[in-house]
Amino acid sequence: MTEQHTDQAPPMEQQPETRKNWFARHKILTGVGGVLLVVGASNAVAGGDDEAGTQDDAAAIEQPAEQPDAAAADETSDATAGDADPVEDVDAAADAVEEEPEPARPEAPNKESEQALEAAEQYLEFSSFSKAGLLEQLTSEYGSQFTEKAATWAIDNVEVNWKAEAVEQAQSYVDTLPFSKAGLMDQMTSEYGSQFTKAQAEHAVERIEVDWKAEAVEAAESYLETMAFSRAGLIDQMTSEYGSQFTQAQAEHAADQLGL
Repeated sequence: MTEQHTDQAPPMEQQPETRKNWFARHKILTGVGGVLLVVGASNAVAGGDDEAGTQDDAAAIEQPAEQPDAAAADETSDATAGDADPVEDVDAAADAVEEEPEPARPEAPNKESEQALEAAEQYLEFSSFSKAGLLEQLTSEYGSQFTEKAATWAIDNVEVNWKAEAVEQAQSYVDTLPFSKAGLMDQMTSEYGSQFTKAQAEHAVERIEVDWKAEAVEAAESYLETMAFSRAGLIDQMTSEYGSQFTQAQAEHAADQLGL
């Protein structure tokens, strides 16, 4: 039996193939790794952009809070100023005025002079007086009966505005009785009247609220209620220096209004 020798090739070493496969796999892994690196870098960049964008958005949101709008600040300031209570401001001003110290009262030379000053202040509080009229009231036997010296000291030291007193007295006259301008001047300056100076009386007559024509009508009505008058007689009475001393135009207006 013939031996059949089968020549079998010795098994080939697999190492070269293994090396080849390793390099192949290495190329694949290297490629995958490269891809992963690129993707990771992209994500990192994108993440950085997102973070930067988030920070920018936060800064944009926080910016108005750090730097408020000037117009809004002005409006807030105006609103705050407008919230002030005007009543409280007026009360505060009134309190400030009330807190001002009163002027020192002059020191009287004696007790009677002190009492005379107090009496003068009381008279001026309740009525209107001229300087001469107040002196007469303080010294009269029908008044306070102070000595001339004590009354004079009181009048020299009392706080008073004689022109203001004249205006007040003149207004009181025309509110009570009908007067012409000339008749009111006589009443204000007469020794039997208020005894103001001519300058004080003129100052008062120019400042009171009065309608001289209306005063003429009222005076004419008073005359006719007392006695009968013709037109001419009434006008004479109204214009006479011994009568009411109205002007001719004022007297004629009154007669016309009363049907004479």
